[in-house]
Amino acid sequence: MTQTPPDGERFEFTTDLRHGGWAGVTESSLVVETDARYRVDADDIQEVTFEDVDWFVGILGLVVVGYGLYSTQFDVLFGLAFAVVGVVSLYLTYRKRNRVRIRVAGRPKPLTIYPPSTESFQRALEPVLDRRDDP
Repeated sequence: MTQTPPDGERFEFTTDLRHGGWAGVTESSLVVETDARYRVDADDIQEVTFEDVDWFVGILGLVVVGYGLYSTQFDVLFGLAFAVVGVVSLYLTYRKRNRVRIRVAGRPKPLTIYPPSTESFQRALEPVLDRRDDP
């Protein structure tokens, strides 16, 4: 992993990403390296969404697991199938925790990253987003 800033700038913040790669924040841009390297200027950032955990899907997964375990009284195969679907849903929900979606001008899909902590990443990104709003 080479965390070299672009154009001689200095990173104010860097973090490894949970699904591989890293992200860095300079004074005027965001640099993300996963399968490719992306440099996003502050002016090109349209929207940033921070999501900790999707509680609705997590609770729904728990309900499906519970219903599946309860249903094993009547039909073991049916109940176990429901429980497995619920466990898979819980696993996928857990895997998608701490998601940051960055909508970038000129890019059809948002740039999605998974830092270990959304709070520290949000604090580091705030000065870049504030700079974007300055005339």
